[in-house]
Amino acid sequence: MGQVPNAISLARLGLAVLLPFAPEAYWIWIVVAAGASDWLDGWIARRFSATSKLGGLLDGLTDKVFIVTALLTFWAHGMLTTWQLPLLFFRDISVAAGVLVSVVRRDRDAFEHMDSRLFGKLATAGIFLMMVVLLQVSDPPAIRRACVALAALLSVAAGLDYARARFHRVLGRMD
Repeated sequence: MGQVPNAISLARLGLAVLLPFAPEAYWIWIVVAAGASDWLDGWIARRFSATSKLGGLLDGLTDKVFIVTALLTFWAHGMLTTWQLPLLFFRDISVAAGVLVSVVRRDRDAFEHMDSRLFGKLATAGIFLMMVVLLQVSDPPAIRRACVALAALLSVAAGLDYARARFHRVLGRMD
């Protein structure tokens, strides 16, 4: 059972590769499968004590690859605007900046302390909800705009939360 969560996470990479090339009619199933796998791999890992550092890293990485691929695919098909992308990517940009700071500072320990956070989980859920709404709800457009705004707000909040946590970690190491 130990490798099952990692296999589920890796399957999300396959979904990320498939999405841009799949007919648009199949996107909803790909997005739902990716969202379900995001929840399922973590649940199995916790339920069966199969958590690992590799699993946590793999889960986070495959989530980001899927979300980046999906958002860029939605943008390429006119479902998102160019100005919305930086807001939706804000959390991922913040995490990437934190990783870069850790690499520059040669702080390997930081990767072990870069755990998922509540706002990060909410941002992921918000982005998956937004994708489902964009694919399934055509009218009224206000619902679509509200979901994009909510996902962007959660992403920015998560990015600021990760940056704050990283900033406190760096300050703590300076003592």
